[in-house]
Amino acid sequence: MPSTYTRAIKGSQFSSLFEAFRLTKIAHVMALAIVFATAIAVPKSWSSPTCAIDVSVSEFITSRKSRYFGSSVSAAYKNFDKDKPFYSFAKDVEATLLEAVQGNLCATGNTNTPISVEITFFRLGMTESEQEIEHLQTALAGVNGSYADVTVDRETRSVKASIIWNPRRMLRDQLIIHGYKFDEREPVFPFVETEFYKFVKTYSSEVVYPFDWVRASELKGTVPEDMYAVCFYSGFTTIIPWESFVEMTIRKLPKASRPGYTALTKMAIERGFGNGKLAPLVSVSGTQNSDIHALFKLQDWVR
Repeated sequence: MPSTYTRAIKGSQFSSLFEAFRLTKIAHVMALAIVFATAIAVPKSWSSPTCAIDVSVSEFITSRKSRYFGSSVSAAYKNFDKDKPFYSFAKDVEATLLEAVQGNLCATGNTNTPISVEITFFRLGMTESEQEIEHLQTALAGVNGSYADVTVDRETRSVKASIIWNPRRMLRDQLIIHGYKFDEREPVFPFVETEFYKFVKTYSSEVVYPFDWVRASELKGTVPEDMYAVCFYSGFTTIIPWESFVEMTIRKLPKASRPGYTALTKMAIERGFGNGKLAPLVSVSGTQNSDIHALFKLQDWVR
C-alpha cells in the first residue's frame, strides 16, 4: 500500500500533467482565434492585386438637383445628408465597383497606367415633372438595365459606370416579390407628378373618407397598378389628412428597399465585368436568389 507521501507525489504529478494539458489546449484555442480574427480583419480586396485607380464621381443634373462631383462618393456628397438611404447605397456600390476593378483590371494592360473609373449617379424621385422625365429618358437612353450599367475597356484600362437610384423601381420590386406582375419591356421612370397627386386626391375623396371599397376597385384600372398600390398600402385615417400617409409611404419605401436594391445593383455591376453573356438586370424577377428576395419586406413600409 503506497504511503501518504507517495500518494501526494502521484497526485502532484497528475495535477502538473493536467495543468500542462489545460494550458496546451488554451494555447491551441488562442492560436485558432488569432488566425480566425486575422482572416476576418483582412479585407476581401487584399486577395486581389492592388494598383493606382483614378476615380471621378458625378451626378446627372436636372433642373431640380444640386451639382455633385468629386474623387469619391464621400468627397462628392460631403455636404449630403449621411442618414439618407441614397448615401449608404452610393457608398456600398462604389466599394463593390472598385473591388471589381482591382480584381479584374489591375494585372492587365499597361500596369504603369492608372485605371480610370468614371461613376455617374442618376438619382430619380418617385415623382418628377414631365420635363424632368424627358431629361432622364434622354440621359438614360443608352443605359442598359435598371440598376447599373458598366462598360469595361481592358485595353485602355478604363471603366464607366452608370448607377441608377430609382424609388419607383424599388416599389415595383417590392410588389413583384409579393405577387404583382408588370410588363418590364420598357424602363421605369418616375410618376408624372401632376398625374400622381391628382389620383391621390381622387382616392382620398372617393375611397378613404367615404370608406368605399367598391369605388376603390373601380379606380384600380384607371392608373398604373404601382400608382394604385402606393395609395392602397398607405392605409386609412380620419384623424389627420390622409395625403400625409401617402408622403410617409414614399419616404419609408427607399429605406425599406435599400438592402435589396443595393444587392441587385451590385449584381448588375458584377455582370458588367463578366463575359457579356448575361442579359442586363431589369427587375428583381431577373434573379432567383432567395437571399435577395428576402431583403424586400412589405411590412417595413406599408401601413
